[in-house]
This record gives sequence, structure tokens and C-alpha cells, in this order.
Amino acid sequence: MSPNILLWIIAILCVIATVLSIPSQKQLNYYKDQLRITNNQINKAEQNEANKLSINDSFNYYSAEITASKKLQEGLSKVVGGIHSNDDWNANKTQIEEDLGPKLAEQLKVYNVDPNTKEWLFKENNGVEIGYGKVKVNNQVPVTAVVSFKTMDNQSAVYLIKMNYDLQNEKVLNYQKIKPVTKQVMNVEGGD
Repeated sequence: MSPNILLWIIAILCVIATVLSIPSQKQLNYYKDQLRITNNQINKAEQNEANKLSINDSFNYYSAEITASKKLQEGLSKVVGGIHSNDDWNANKTQIEEDLGPKLAEQLKVYNVDPNTKEWLFKENNGVEIGYGKVKVNNQVPVTAVVSFKTMDNQSAVYLIKMNYDLQNEKVLNYQKIKPVTKQVMNVEGGD
């Protein structure tokens, strides 16, 4: 077989393969429709995000976090180590519930009172540290509070409290857990 004939056969096969690989008009219309739908969804999502950002642009997150920190530190330092009797609790209950929300305040009171003797267990508060996560929709943010205190028998203790906070309305939405941190965890030293 001569090389010219072989080249003509290969050229004809290439033309046939090219013609067969051209999509039909029906397939082209389907892909165009899918592309248009996807572009519309992207545009709507971008518009929604732009609307959210324009609403939130006027909100001062830094100032809101400072206010939240003050409220949380005040409430946590009162209920964990600042309250020593039912009279103290009753005198401060409204402010504590405003700072921490009624559910978290009540749960911390439960931890502070011995169920058998009804005596208050926390002697003094040694400090409250507040950390913020990434702000979510509607100015809600996860918050972690580390509360250190002394018990009536002069033992140091630490609570780790995780909660969700509404920066705009300045209130605790809910709390996930209150976890005592053990001495083993507190005494871990790191590094060189």
C-alpha cells in the first residue's frame, strides 16, 4: 500500500470521527440551559450575599464584642465565685440572667450549690477569659469562656463554657456545655 493511500484513509477516518463527535443541537440546547440555570443561581447567591453584607456593614463587630465581653465577664465572675448565699443570688439574679441568660445562669447556680447541704461551693473568682469564633449569619458568634475560681476549701478550679452569643441583641442564645478542666490538663507544660 502506498503512503498516499494510507494518508488518505487516515484523513477520511479523521473527518468521519470529527463529524460523529459533533454534538446534536438537542445536546447543545440542554447544556446551554444548564449553564443559564447555573449562572442564575450564582447571580442570586451573589445578590443575597451582597444584601447581607450591606446590612452588616453598619454593624460594629469590635464594639459589640467588647460589650459582650464585659457582660459575660461580669455575669460569670458573679455567679462563679462572687455569690456566697441565697440572699446574694436573689439580689443579683436579675443582672446575672440579663448577662448570661436564665438557662446558663441557673445551670451555673446548680454547679455552685451543694445539693445535700445547700451551701455555696465557690469562694472567689480568679478571672474570666473570653474567646470568639467566626461570626455567623445574623451576627451570631460561638463563644468560649474560661472561668478560673477557688472553691471554699481553697482548691483552684477552671470551667470551660461554650455558648452561642447574639452580638446584635447582646444576649446568650444557648450554651453547649460547661466542662470542668482537670488539674492534669491545667498542668501540661509545652515546648522547649
